[in-house]
Amino acid sequence: MKNFTFLIAAMSMGFLTCMSFAQNTADFEDLSLELESYWNGSDNSGEFNSGGWMFYNAYNSSYGSWNGWAYSNTTDTETYSWDNQYSSASLPSYPIEGNYAVAYIIGDWENDYSPIPAIIKTENEEAVSVAGTWICLSAFANMYMEDEVSGGDYDNNQHYLKLIVKGYSPDSFTWNTIEVYLADYRFQNSNYNYKFENWQYVNLENLGEVNELQFTMESSDAGEYGLNTPAYFCIDNFNEEYYLSYLPELYSEVPDNININAGEEVDITVYASGGIQPYTYTWQNHESLSSNTEQSVIASPLETTTYTVTISDQASHENVHNITINVNNVGISNSFGQDIRIYPIPATDYITVSNIDFSEFKSIIISDMQGRVIKKMAIESDSCEIDVKELHQGIYFITFKGNNMAYQRKFSKI
Repeated sequence: MKNFTFLIAAMSMGFLTCMSFAQNTADFEDLSLELESYWNGSDNSGEFNSGGWMFYNAYNSSYGSWNGWAYSNTTDTETYSWDNQYSSASLPSYPIEGNYAVAYIIGDWENDYSPIPAIIKTENEEAVSVAGTWICLSAFANMYMEDEVSGGDYDNNQHYLKLIVKGYSPDSFTWNTIEVYLADYRFQNSNYNYKFENWQYVNLENLGEVNELQFTMESSDAGEYGLNTPAYFCIDNFNEEYYLSYLPELYSEVPDNININAGEEVDITVYASGGIQPYTYTWQNHESLSSNTEQSVIASPLETTTYTVTISDQASHENVHNITINVNNVGISNSFGQDIRIYPIPATDYITVSNIDFSEFKSIIISDMQGRVIKKMAIESDSCEIDVKELHQGIYFITFKGNNMAYQRKFSKI
């Protein structure tokens, strides 16, 4: 891609749109290629350099195959064949022109076909903050999805293709991770379904200061030998800040209000499209949720509860949704002192529970008077001992959850 310098007035929502391109931008125009050609590592050099970044390649001379990174300027967006593995899905147009890099992620047959990452490192091994990059599906991957949408599972609200990017921080000796959906066909409103068939900007700043990045892919369209979806994607202008005046709108979808019986759990998944990825998810009133930052959570409300989720992108767009879980409390019983025994009450360090019908009850939940879940454990026998040393002094609920019912008691901690 050709480099330009833009000075654009800062837009609303706080996203940076005034910039001068960083010195460490890999635009691949410093790599020599004839028109409509590619480099795939057949020279066994194992790597190439652009803009101070090292892109690693593994080439197998016996099979003429490769994985990791290649680079290309081919423009065949119509040939639906494995041979057409070096073209991006998008024809050259502003802002992407000229050379670009192609990644191919293969499964490691010696390790249960876990993905072998495509690796990028800084040339001098020093850690830097990475701004972002432009990403597009390969033509072959894009046409595979088109074929599946026409009559396969991608048209049945089932499949997604996700890019997982890990960055290594040598200062803290840790890996930070972000996830980007290159395609998502799980929306009930099919107008929100999407794939990166055109170049899209992805923000990488949340990785922090890193000297190595590893790219792998995950898909619901996978089998015993890894992904069925061709595991190719393309990048250009790596480590460039977003400079266009247009910020794509953020769309999101959440489930309708949900009805459950007392004692049941329910999975809640929210979806997003558009905007600048990666997305973040923040849940409020999350005491009875399995997480307050995940896209998919498990809700275990003891009574009707409304959860609030804020879905954000990297351009400071925010969509806020409320999701109400209506709990039918017919299955809750508060008959104290019958069948199940709980002692000692008041409790100090431990409580013992006995006479549990563990063929009916599957789990125990301890919650406070505000309904916040403190402890959860599976029931595996007719009696158990529960550590309550960490509980503060006060009154608590202990709920025995089973199939479509729950049995609830109170106990005190001193």
